[in-house]
Amino acid sequence: MRLLRLLELEPVAGIRNLHPAYCSLLIKFDALKLRHSELEAILRSYLDRLEDVRLPEPRQLEIPVCYGGEYGPDLNDVSAMHGMTPTQAIELHASATILSIFWVCARFCVSR
Repeated sequence: MRLLRLLELEPVAGIRNLHPAYCSLLIKFDALKLRHSELEAILRSYLDRLEDVRLPEPRQLEIPVCYGGEYGPDLNDVSAMHGMTPTQAIELHASATILSIFWVCARFCVSR
């Protein structure tokens, strides 16, 4: 994530897209504007500075959830399978805090 953050803060001309994954970063570039060896040299210099890159503080998001009806036609079946009422299943699910290590937002998928 530090390399992604550094490339966002200091974009490289010729890089078209950045595609982050859990532990890797796919960098798509325009080979007519930037040779592979040139990009490699630039990225190696970025890698040398990763320890200085500050990442944003983690934040807590609340994601609205709809239960039952057309959004959850299996609510009655799932709750019955676990010996609960639909209301108990909803309360149990809604009471949990879920840690998401990685969440890709649309801004990463926009061509540059």
